[in-house]
Amino acid sequence: MRGMGRRAEGMDIGREEMSGGRLLWGKGWIKARERAAGLGIKGYLWELLVLLCVAGTLCFFAARKEGYHMDELLSFELSNAEFNPWIVSTQPVGRLAKFVREEIRGESFQETWFNLVSTMRDVAYHRGESRLLQYKADVYPEPIWISAQQFKEYITVDERDSFNYLSVYFNVKDDPHPPLYYLLLHTSCPIVIVECGFLSNWEEAAKLKDPSYQDQLAWGIHMGILQYLNGK
Repeated sequence: MRGMGRRAEGMDIGREEMSGGRLLWGKGWIKARERAAGLGIKGYLWELLVLLCVAGTLCFFAARKEGYHMDELLSFELSNAEFNPWIVSTQPVGRLAKFVREEIRGESFQETWFNLVSTMRDVAYHRGESRLLQYKADVYPEPIWISAQQFKEYITVDERDSFNYLSVYFNVKDDPHPPLYYLLLHTSCPIVIVECGFLSNWEEAAKLKDPSYQDQLAWGIHMGILQYLNGK
């Protein structure tokens, strides 16, 4: 009984010390907030300086960036490689690219659509035993040379595979990451933004309201697209 009484007394003392510490901490926090409010922006001067230093460092190294990190290249591969998510020197054409070329693409749109639907149904019902997942790529016993142009076409988008979201789905269907990121990355690659003026500039804003000036802009964009297509 004596031991239990002493233990109870010790617990009461501990509670008082803890409550007192919380009270002191709470008062200190209130004083700190009042002091910061009284100082205004000066109270956060050091924090602002640290943020500016971090932002300046990031901008400096971002401007000096050369090349791509492996993760960036893999993201472009999964987003833009046409049914070919991985490229290696002994297997330049992947299993998916070969399967699409030989099993899905037909001589007409109807034939291609029929092959695609049957493939999706086969995958849904048979999973790992489906023809798609059992398909084998051509593997060479010795590495072959992959040129810079081939690799550039592999990670970029051209007029042949632009907005080919089916290819993105095939590339990332076995990847643990969600496909939305790769769909957006594939979409942003072939997009071109034409800036015809700035609304913050009063003179340009007035020109943009003029129908004749709008016709000139439309004609200039039209001729630029034609020159690009004819140049290729």
